[in-house]
Amino acid sequence: MSTWNIDTFFRRFEQGTLGRKSQYSTYWVNTFDGCKVLCNKSAGYSGRRDGEVPYGVYMGQELCVFNRQLIGNYSPQFSMEFPKEDEDITESGLIDCEYTAGNNTVRSVLFQLGHSQYLLEPYWAEAQPISYENIQSAPYDKSVNLMEGCSTVQFFGISNHKAYVRGAIKKLPDGNKYSSVKDARAALIPAEVLDCPDSSFQFKNWWFAPAMDYTPKDLTSIEKKILENPPMPWHYGLTTQIVSPILVSPLTFEVNVENLREHIDNKALTMLNQYVQAKKIYSETIKKLRSLYIDQDEEQDFNSFLLLPGQSMAYVQRSSKDKYYIMGDLRTKNDEHFSFRYSGIDKARIDKAYSLPVIKLTVWHAMIKEFENG
Repeated sequence: MSTWNIDTFFRRFEQGTLGRKSQYSTYWVNTFDGCKVLCNKSAGYSGRRDGEVPYGVYMGQELCVFNRQLIGNYSPQFSMEFPKEDEDITESGLIDCEYTAGNNTVRSVLFQLGHSQYLLEPYWAEAQPISYENIQSAPYDKSVNLMEGCSTVQFFGISNHKAYVRGAIKKLPDGNKYSSVKDARAALIPAEVLDCPDSSFQFKNWWFAPAMDYTPKDLTSIEKKILENPPMPWHYGLTTQIVSPILVSPLTFEVNVENLREHIDNKALTMLNQYVQAKKIYSETIKKLRSLYIDQDEEQDFNSFLLLPGQSMAYVQRSSKDKYYIMGDLRTKNDEHFSFRYSGIDKARIDKAYSLPVIKLTVWHAMIKEFENG
């Protein structure tokens, strides 16, 4: 007779093998028309109006998802962020399921959780970029043996362990309802990819599509001159003795200048004001520069790959949270010594294992996030 604990209860709920058991400790299972919901009611989670917090939703053997924010050390097959508390989690259920050729345990699932629809898809694009054409034909092509590809870390696989295939849960656009995996999958393809399918590809959890008409944001000629010649005190006939206290003071420039008014003559005060204004313009120009070309080393989106200077300098410009415009050499980030800075590479070490770029982007590309890693 097995010993029950929270992990055992969670695992059996996930596998649909609880049998007649529906409660353990403060956890219990409620059954609804399209799903079963694993809930918890304890003093630590009393934020919901009804006092019940959903930990997982079971929709049959095809799919069980857990609330990523609450499961702690438990490692389910699939987890995600659950809808807000005002959404009725009981309005959940499986809509359509499509099994993958070559392995009927790997599947694409269209489902509803709360008021939103989601698509669970196998996560293929890890080892190398995959073209739009191949994504549309495989792994749903019956001639493709998924496990053969996965075992050699080619084409589909992200692991050399045959039994391990990850999944990605993608939220579908609000306002539309889909009845099939095929239609839901088509709805997630960005317009930029559909405009240029032959030259588009997927890498990691991103789509890449040529953006020939993209006009990169840039500094003006005046701003570039400002950066080439930063304002210095001696440009204004000022001594470092006057300026240094201002630069290190926690007070604003204006307050510091006002405090010096009684201690310096009018000419020096005029020059100091001009220097302060030039310094502010310089600071704003630096701020604009950093908004144009981001620091990949500080962006979570670039944890697993980066762009390095190739024949053309590598550029990354942010358009929105889930979209960038890029150009340069796309490389897998396999070593912590990589560090991309605004002025180029700092401490970059490239050995034979990953000296060649995954792909060279010689024109601007739109880089569009398809789903969140998780």
